[in-house]
Amino acid sequence: MFGFFGPERVKFVDMREALITFVSARPQKPGSACKVRFELPGAKTKKVDIKMRIVTTRPSTGATGHICVGFAIMSEEYLPELEDLLRSFAPRPDLGMAARRSPRLPISLKTMGRELPGFSCVTVDISQHGVRLNCHGPLKQGQIVNLVLESDVSSVSNISVRGRVVWCRENREVKGHLVGIEFVEVTAAQADALERYNKSLAGRLKGNVMHRQIADGEITVRESTAEEEAIVKPAAPISSTPPPPPPPQLPNRPPPPPPSH
Repeated sequence: MFGFFGPERVKFVDMREALITFVSARPQKPGSACKVRFELPGAKTKKVDIKMRIVTTRPSTGATGHICVGFAIMSEEYLPELEDLLRSFAPRPDLGMAARRSPRLPISLKTMGRELPGFSCVTVDISQHGVRLNCHGPLKQGQIVNLVLESDVSSVSNISVRGRVVWCRENREVKGHLVGIEFVEVTAAQADALERYNKSLAGRLKGNVMHRQIADGEITVRESTAEEEAIVKPAAPISSTPPPPPPPQLPNRPPPPPPSH
């Protein structure tokens, strides 16, 4: 049906950079190319057809169909206009948090890796399932990279994880390239570290200074020292019995005369 009657009609969910999240009636094969159609009621043009390269697909728990993420195959100069068009006129299904497996949190972390240009880069944001990097040079789509994320949270050690390059484009704001990475082959220990780090980072971004210290594990209970115990030790209770009177003082007498010879 797709080949005979034109692009499949899909429902817009979200757009970040060149990545578009949408709901499809059928699963899309990751790595495959396709053309989808977004309906735009209220706009002068009632629809827009976009060529996509599918990145991920999974069954939707909040609506009928599959949640797909695709890379828009088009010139970068048209991406802002496309995003404005979709956000302004395309109807969205109410999926809640089901539309995204985990929220992206902004953070700048030094990241090391032998496959990275210059062997290091800086993160732009991170989630439990991926990271966006600002690299010195481009990376090839589909390439597997080994990363070490330098944690800035005392309770979480540096995180070593493998990732697959989902997309890459030139960063016009600063010299370099923006790269989208999806974590792959994640072990239970790595998943736990990523979850703890993201929870700590989310608390840090939302809370005050004390909340941030607690979220980062910087505030711990420690034993008080003897000096601190002396400072906080309460004073002895004051007795209600009046003190005894002082001893009587004898009158002053002149010294005795010296002995005569």
